[in-house]
Amino acid sequence: MRKFFRYFWVFIIGSFLGCLIEEIWCLIKSKKWQIRKSLIYLPLIPIYGIAGVLILGICSILGNNKLAIFGIGFVIATLVEYISSFVQEKIFLAKS
Repeated sequence: MRKFFRYFWVFIIGSFLGCLIEEIWCLIKSKKWQIRKSLIYLPLIPIYGIAGVLILGICSILGNNKLAIFGIGFVIATLVEYISSFVQEKIFLAKS
């Protein structure tokens, strides 16, 4: 049960921080505040949380190899973004 809560909080914190960083990036880029919400009403973008949970799961297997953790994290985050974008375009016929 403890492991479940660890993954749960990584999901929530990752989703919130992803939303916050994306809002700050858009504020810097466009010089105006944009509310960037996903399919839910909270300031969370679940795709960042999913990537965080996958990275945590894989990295718990790898141990303390920082280079491998960086590389695997890079690949997982990229794949999650690509797959979610692909599914969104095919199912909902929308581009983000």
